Amino acid sequence: MAEFRNRFGFDWLQNEASRSPAQERSNPPPAPRALQQALIAHGQRVLKALEESPNRTAQSLELARKLNVRFDVLMSVLEYLVAEGYVERVSTDQIGNDTVKLTPAGAALLG
Repeated sequence: MAEFRNRFGFDWLQNEASRSPAQERSNPPPAPRALQQALIAHGQRVLKALEESPNRTAQSLELARKLNVRFDVLMSVLEYLVAEGYVERVSTDQIGNDTVKLTPAGAALLG
């Protein structure tokens, strides 16, 4: 019975509720392999757009418009790129319009 409760109980809600949105964004769970490949494919476009931006910095909404992608898709890609160290958050915004910057690791990935 204890194993059932551990696997299907609601204890995870208490752990999730104690984490702030900033903690969620800074420490996302690892993505499945196929999703990682998709994120890398989309990430190349994001990295290239940042490379072409002034100071290699841009806001999330600006990137979404420039790349013609939905904001929620872009945010998933940015979360991955930040977690991998290819992009860093310069500042955060309450609505998610974070300012991000290309890191040297991200520039090296572009070649």
